[in-house]
Amino acid sequence: MNLIFSDKHRKIIAILAFVSIFIGFFLSRVALSCGMIALPALAIINLNFKKNIKQYLSTPLAYWWSVLFMLYCLGTIYSPSIGRASIDIVEKLPFAGLSLGFLCLPLFTQKTYQYLYYFFLLIIFISGIFTFGDYIINYNIRTINTDLPRYIKTPMNHLRYSLLIANAIFISFYFINKPISCWPKLEKYTLFFLSIFCLILLHFNAGRSGILAFYVVLFILAVKQFITANKKIYGIIAILICLTLPIGAYFTVDPFYNKINNTIWDFKQYKNKGNIEHLSDSKRLIAYELAFKAIKEKPLLGYGTGGPRAKINKLYQQFYPQYPNIEKLYGSNQFVYVTLSFGMLGLLFFIIWLIKIYPIKQLLNNDLLLATATINLVSFIPENTIEMQFGVAIFCVFSLMAIFYNKVKTGYAH
Repeated sequence: MNLIFSDKHRKIIAILAFVSIFIGFFLSRVALSCGMIALPALAIINLNFKKNIKQYLSTPLAYWWSVLFMLYCLGTIYSPSIGRASIDIVEKLPFAGLSLGFLCLPLFTQKTYQYLYYFFLLIIFISGIFTFGDYIINYNIRTINTDLPRYIKTPMNHLRYSLLIANAIFISFYFINKPISCWPKLEKYTLFFLSIFCLILLHFNAGRSGILAFYVVLFILAVKQFITANKKIYGIIAILICLTLPIGAYFTVDPFYNKINNTIWDFKQYKNKGNIEHLSDSKRLIAYELAFKAIKEKPLLGYGTGGPRAKINKLYQQFYPQYPNIEKLYGSNQFVYVTLSFGMLGLLFFIIWLIKIYPIKQLLNNDLLLATATINLVSFIPENTIEMQFGVAIFCVFSLMAIFYNKVKTGYAH
């Protein structure tokens, strides 16, 4: 018996925490936070607390996740805004707590994780029905008005939603040949249907982060299949699909077609100094431009935790005073933002941290982790993924699920 709850009860609470996280992605930040707090709380409010901490500190797979949190804490030493730095540190708490929570999950098996993945797929499917329904009802508005920043209504930010869809596609594919129910054929057909459904949904959503991540993962898996498999033909087929699928989507999926053309027009507006105040891609190019100006001034250590905002705001006023109401983006790239905050030394540390939490050997042996890690890393290109609650949750939860799904059979988790 553990403090307050038995292991069986704690397992039920942990499962409810995952349910809260998945539902929280779409409906409530409070539910999302509660789920992420509950997982490490189960390891801390525990008679085996000392044993859990000892195991945590002796397991590189777990403790390296907290190192990023420590970097942001150190950055407060020279931060110009303690208030902003405090907010940033609070948002990074999942990096310190979730790995402990996952490491000490009670009675979790691969089947437990797989059912949780299935629940996530169900949530994505329900949200996809809502999204397609809105598209059909408002077909003319969504396809004819190409000035809209996004072409179909989504239940959350379309970029983060596209990342969830990309994860759902590869989760579905991964488990097709790993049935766990009493109806294996039905389970396989359902997963195949969900993978195709999510693939179509991804292109209708037209979120660049998810689409780019999907094709990068598909290409990596195709090359891996070509190199390692006995039958090279499967790898060749996968590479051909990777090359031809976006072309087919361009000519058959209106939102995807509009997105590509609007992006090209967007870049032309930036190049020709047009009115770019409401153009998403041009705003990102401005963000890169101003970020590199700021980095040149403090290249070694940056501006500290929470510091880039004040500096970038000044640069907006200095170089783009004609757009007083423009949405201000702070780097619009995770690697750029880390460099703004902690300089080139911080960027080097950040890259080492990524290598530690995503070991090459594990990536090569775990296709689910490879897909998840690639999606997360690609998401760093258009936005500061882990500088917001949703991004931190997506990054940590899906990475740790993929890692511990593969590790529970080796004795890493309780």
